[in-house]
Amino acid sequence: MNIIERRRRIIDILEKERQVSTQRLEEMIPVSGATIRSDLRELEQEGVIERFHGGAMLVEQSKPDHSYISFTRRSLLMGGEKDAIGREAAKLVRQGQSIMLDASSTALAMVPYLAGIQDLTIITNGIHTAMAVQKQQDMHTIMIGGVLRPHSGSVEGLLGEDLLSRLGADTIFLSANGLSFEHGLSGFNIHELALKQRMISQAHRLIALVDHSKLGISSSASYARFEQIDTLITDDGADESFIARARALGCKVIVARRSPGSSAGAAMNLIE
Repeated sequence: MNIIERRRRIIDILEKERQVSTQRLEEMIPVSGATIRSDLRELEQEGVIERFHGGAMLVEQSKPDHSYISFTRRSLLMGGEKDAIGREAAKLVRQGQSIMLDASSTALAMVPYLAGIQDLTIITNGIHTAMAVQKQQDMHTIMIGGVLRPHSGSVEGLLGEDLLSRLGADTIFLSANGLSFEHGLSGFNIHELALKQRMISQAHRLIALVDHSKLGISSSASYARFEQIDTLITDDGADESFIARARALGCKVIVARRSPGSSAGAAMNLIE
């Protein structure tokens, strides 16, 4: 069990039990107590959990706005699905292109699979995405400025609008809190969504990266109509009727197959 699988397992246990003792985690996860305690320290530093004497609990979100859930926690949830989606998305990128990636953990999962593509320019509002890209050779990074939210890794607002107006991209790859036929791509944070709308307007093609748990869901605010989506990439847990209807409406759908034992490269870059 690697570091990503282990920490995802810890979060899964806490999601079900709300709080758990360190001793119980040692019984449920086949690693040493020292390793468990190290994982808990790292997750606490990322704002995912709160430790107490002898155990840990998930941090309760005081805001109803789910976008405030820590980036690390979002990266670990549905990690296998995001990794598969990122792998398929990277196959659509070509040498010399300029692409936009939003600040989502799903878009971040693309980055390890972009290695080797020559003369690629990536425009992003994601701090973690920009940090991952700068480790790759033959890639150029343009960071969109704005307000950085705690624990999110996301720049929001339209302070970078002037820069965006000077940029263009072949494709924008982005995720959402929900995707429905009625409301399209939707999310919670209106400030971040305003920036996403502006990013979309500067790209020739929109590719949505949405795992199966978000299909058919509508969040607080819509930022792109369903018909604006050129391609939807989802995972093999997606409802077949949703896929069929999407295709009937003219949207290309790619179903990413999860690999047994696959790990989320994006989350690995973030946590290690």
